Amino acid sequence: MQDRFVGDVGDFGKYGLLRWLCGDRGDGRQLRLGVIWYYVERDEPLPALGQAFNYLSTPGQHERRLIQRAPEGYEILQNLINGGQRSVEAIEDSKVLPDSAIYYRDPVNAPLARDGWLTQGMRAVKDCDVAFLDPDNGLAVTPDVEHATYGEGAEIYGAGKSLVIYQHFSRQGTHEDQITHHAANLRRVLGIHGPLGEIIALHFRRLPPRIYFVIPNPAKEKVSSLLRERTASFMESCWGDHFTQVDC
Repeated sequence: MQDRFVGDVGDFGKYGLLRWLCGDRGDGRQLRLGVIWYYVERDEPLPALGQAFNYLSTPGQHERRLIQRAPEGYEILQNLINGGQRSVEAIEDSKVLPDSAIYYRDPVNAPLARDGWLTQGMRAVKDCDVAFLDPDNGLAVTPDVEHATYGEGAEIYGAGKSLVIYQHFSRQGTHEDQITHHAANLRRVLGIHGPLGEIIALHFRRLPPRIYFVIPNPAKEKVSSLLRERTASFMESCWGDHFTQVDC
C-alpha cells in the first residue's frame, strides 16, 4: 500500500467491504480487524490525482450507485483528499474503518529483515479476529515490496486468524485463471482440503478490477461463522452489484 493510492475508487470499495465484514451491522456483533498495510514508503512527491479519483468530484452513474452504498465512507475519503490528507496515516485516523481496528504501518521497504518485519506485524494484530493483508500487487512466492507471500499468509492463518487478502489482476491470463491459480496456491500452503467455498474470492469490478480473498479460519468457529455470514449478506446487499463472488 502506498500513500498515492489512498482515496481512489478501489480504496472506497476496499473500505466498504472491510466495514461490512468487521463492523457492527446493527446486531451488536463485531470482528476485530487487524490491518497489515505492507506499506511502501516513498520520498518523492505524490503524483497528481488520476482518473481513479474522479468519483470524488464528478461521479458517473456507476460511481453514484457506489456512493449510495456507503455515504459515510465516501464523505470521509472525499474530505481527506480535498483536505490534502492523502496518506495511509490519515486513513488510520479517519475512522473509515471500525474504531477497534489495529494497524501495522512499518514500511515493508525498510532495512528491517522481512521475517522480523512480519514478526512485528503478527505481534501488532495478535488480538484481532481478522487480518487484512494489503500489498500493492497481491500474492507471490517470494517476498518483495509489492507482494505478500503465500507463506506469510500461512503464518498468520496458522496463528488462528481469518484472512482477507488484496490481489491485483496482472496481464497474464484471464481473471478466472488468475483467481484459480492464487486460490490453489493458498489452499496448498494453508492446508485447506475441503470443498469449494473454503476460500471466497470477491472480484471488485470497478477499474482497475481487483480481488479480495476472504478465508474464514475454522480454528475459531464463531469468528469463521460470522465472517461467512457477513460475506453472504454483503453480496446480497447493493454492494453485490459491483462485486462478483467466486467460491474456491
